[in-house]
Amino acid sequence: MSQLEVFYRMATAIQIDDWRDEDGNLLDAGWYYWFCSPGCLPDSDPIGPFRTSDDALQDAKRFED
Repeated sequence: MSQLEVFYRMATAIQIDDWRDEDGNLLDAGWYYWFCSPGCLPDSDPIGPFRTSDDALQDAKRFED
C-alpha cells in the first residue's frame, strides 16, 4: 500500500539532485509530494512544486479512490 510523503525541496538542492520535468527544465524549490511504500524508495516521481504543503496535499487528493 503506497503512502503519501510531502516535503520541501530547498533551492540549494537544485544543483545537487538535478530533478527535471518531462521537457528537461529544472524543477524549482517548493513543496512536493510523491507516493512511497513504508521503508522503500518512492513509487512515483516528485509532483510539484507547490507554494505550501497544504496546496500539495490538496493536489494529491485527486488520486484518492
